[in-house]
Amino acid sequence: MGQNDLRVAFRRLEGSMLVGFDSLRKFAGVTFEEFARDMLSGFLVREGVLPAGGRLERVVLDGEEVSLFYEKPLVVGGVTPHAESSDEVDKLLRKAQVAKEKYGEEPCSSSLF
Repeated sequence: MGQNDLRVAFRRLEGSMLVGFDSLRKFAGVTFEEFARDMLSGFLVREGVLPAGGRLERVVLDGEEVSLFYEKPLVVGGVTPHAESSDEVDKLLRKAQVAKEKYGEEPCSSSLF
């Protein structure tokens, strides 16, 4: 399979996943953000990043809405079903900077993400 075939297959898989998540959201009565927060919370607990029972939360820090947040260790993240441009990365970096200034430490960075 060539590189172009892999790109096409990946795009198809990505589209199927988004449709699947949206269907699951409708079926389960939760938003995509809630679903992602729960899934990532469990993953981070299993990986030892968050303590047992730890759960990412949605918070507002100095006017910035952060959809994935944990205080100790400091975790800052965002949920978006599709990033159209680098603006999404810029927003996340701005939110991470706000958290860094408020809590006096760098947010976690990990090869897990």
